[in-house]
Amino acid sequence: MEERFWTFPILKPEAEWSDFDRDYINFMRTAFAEGYRPREGPGSCIEVGDWEQGRSASLVYRGRDNGWEPFLGDSKHSVRLGPSYQLPLGENACVCVRPPFRGAARLALEWMRG
Repeated sequence: MEERFWTFPILKPEAEWSDFDRDYINFMRTAFAEGYRPREGPGSCIEVGDWEQGRSASLVYRGRDNGWEPFLGDSKHSVRLGPSYQLPLGENACVCVRPPFRGAARLALEWMRG
């Protein structure tokens, strides 16, 4: 899947939006208004900013219970929020922001704002 930059059409009527839909659209609108080029990336990833130049944030969906894993960057340097653990079977465990989405959205926007 290619990146899909905001603004794109919202097909679901507002009366049918879930809390997630509302939080997601508010995040995309705010990030766009503040110049962060919000977009949907490959596989359940929401991105703002530019990894190559300045700050960036990627939010990767890790399931209903875990929420969103934030990847923060500053001029091509990764900024860790906590430890990452190697688990059996080659899996990893790391910091996730639990639902609702507005918590992960706030973290990403505050990071971008400095």
